[in-house]
Amino acid sequence: AAGRGKPIQRGAISRRAVAVLAVAAGIASLGFGLALGPATFALAVAGLACAWGYDLWLKGTAASALPFAFAVPLVPLFGYGAAGRFPPVLWWAWPTGALLAVAVNLADSLPDVERDRATGVQGLAVRLGVRRAALLQAQPPGPTPLQRRLAQLARRHHHAAAAGAAAPPLSRRPRSGAGAGLSAK
Repeated sequence: AAGRGKPIQRGAISRRAVAVLAVAAGIASLGFGLALGPATFALAVAGLACAWGYDLWLKGTAASALPFAFAVPLVPLFGYGAAGRFPPVLWWAWPTGALLAVAVNLADSLPDVERDRATGVQGLAVRLGVRRAALLQAQPPGPTPLQRRLAQLARRHHHAAAAGAAAPPLSRRPRSGAGAGLSAK
């Protein structure tokens, strides 16, 4: 991300101000999570650990995509945690969310591969190279083999809702009603 005109690089904000704001936002997120219940608090702790783990230790390493792979699938769980329920079918979305997160991480890193390589940053995209990173982050026009397999497993276990993970998001037609796509048949 070197040289993309980010606020610290441009001098629009100091590193110290960013650190203070990050700590304040982290404390606030934990407070809101706690106010919504123990499950949401645990999710807030996990999300914050991923964010700070990336920023403090993993950015610029081959493991840079791991916090994204863990944290992005947490996002839909926050609403259910606040409501005090976690339908088991939500866990089927985890592998798909992790793959999406890695793809987004690679896509964000692609413009910087050559510059990062020149400055010694060894993120996942740099280690893979532009061609392989681009191939891995590309969204296929249909379901991936992993998504098809998850759908088969879901149908076998009578969790038809998880089969929705087998279709790319833009090809799904939303059903009406609360919880559409999450009910078991």
